[in-house]
Amino acid sequence: NGGDVHSFLPEMDGRIFTVAEGIVHFERTSFLRYLKDERVNFIKQDLNKDYDIVSMAVMKNNPDLMAMILAENPKLYHGYGKEKWSLMHLANGQCSSKVIPLLHKTGKLNWTQKSVDGRTPLTLASEKDCLSALSYWKDKKADFKARDKRGKNALDILNGKKDAALSAFAESFG
Repeated sequence: NGGDVHSFLPEMDGRIFTVAEGIVHFERTSFLRYLKDERVNFIKQDLNKDYDIVSMAVMKNNPDLMAMILAENPKLYHGYGKEKWSLMHLANGQCSSKVIPLLHKTGKLNWTQKSVDGRTPLTLASEKDCLSALSYWKDKKADFKARDKRGKNALDILNGKKDAALSAFAESFG
């Protein structure tokens, strides 16, 4: 009705969202499709915030939602938070394994990127016990012995885990 999708809504879930961010937060993909069909620009990235519509879509782990966001050509190389995590860091750190292939293929984001705190998406997935992300990276021939800027590697992190599935996964590297 002529409203601005970048206007702010009242506080929800302890945060203040724009209308577009609220649509992503509540995963209203049909409304995003409508905005896209009507050629309404719903991507607005604020590089001074710790989150935006793109990072929120990553955390929702919804491939349909993420594909719609990526189709709008957002800036993919922004660093979020004090650690300046990339979208791939966020996906691996949140175990958003359903959107990792989209970010990897479409965004050309990889497991080797290093954040300000030295982590790679692969070491984050290991630290966060995200077996689905780790399996994806293993299938893509990621180097689990590659060290991040902290001197840690994914395989060493996994070998220190007490979880049987993670230990078995680490053992599969021989």
